[in-house]
Amino acid sequence: MEQFKVGDFDLVLLGSSIPAEHKERLTGLVRTSGSRTPVVCIPNPSGDRNSLADGTRQDDASALRKDMEDILAKAARARAVPAVLGREAAAGAAYR
Repeated sequence: MEQFKVGDFDLVLLGSSIPAEHKERLTGLVRTSGSRTPVVCIPNPSGDRNSLADGTRQDDASALRKDMEDILAKAARARAVPAVLGREAAAGAAYR
């Protein structure tokens, strides 16, 4: 977790070899750290689901790539909104 806190990550991918309860815990730690980094989980063969993750995808490489692209695009749009709102607020303050 320390490396996550000091790093700059576009996405966290938790593979099928990680037990479901560890995925839930890791995802929770990412969320409580204040990070908006998307989390994608590949379920283990039993089909575990992580309710905190931004996405869960079976081990299908082409579908996983598409899902990750979609999630990264959504995250980029979410990061852009506060930046735009911040510029608009700054511009409004300049007119006061």
